Amino acid sequence: LLCGTQLWFLQRSYCCADGDDDEDEIRPEDRKKLPAPGAADGLPIYTRADVGKHTTPEDGIWVTYKDGVYDITEFVAGHPGGETKIMLAAGKSVDPFWNIYQQHFNSGFPREMLETMRIGTLAPGEVVEDDSAADPYALDPLRHPALIFHQATPCNAELPESMVMEHYLTPNALWFVRHHHPVPLVDDNSYKLEVK
Repeated sequence: LLCGTQLWFLQRSYCCADGDDDEDEIRPEDRKKLPAPGAADGLPIYTRADVGKHTTPEDGIWVTYKDGVYDITEFVAGHPGGETKIMLAAGKSVDPFWNIYQQHFNSGFPREMLETMRIGTLAPGEVVEDDSAADPYALDPLRHPALIFHQATPCNAELPESMVMEHYLTPNALWFVRHHHPVPLVDDNSYKLEVK
């Protein structure tokens, strides 16, 4: 069952070249602005300290997203990115992680799954605006316009088949690109690499 869920999630998350899910016609940048998934009516109110106590399978693994509180205990083993990745957010907010791993916004599916796990709402004043809310990919280098983009952020692009044999040596701008994080900013004047 978990393997099937993972494959379905991956197919839905990565299927579209423009990074959008055709089912709900919501663009990823608009999906980021939606409120926390799941109805909050009648659910308990929690503090960040309450959530922070739930970091193990024995106590339940809780996370927050925006103002929602979610029990992800049963989902952890089936997380498509791996159990170790999702456990980084145990007892904390997933917002900064979703800001880096923006494939969560390519489809409505992650929100649909999270909606079923909602157990409460953060108390007023407990929702902290994410310091990393600025686009971490804003300073990524411009890519060659001929590349076929499978995902814009993080960049996943390849050379069109028609251009493969144009050059004996592939120009740097046309290399296959597969990033998992923003491209680091490196100062050519001060950066030193030491090889031992």
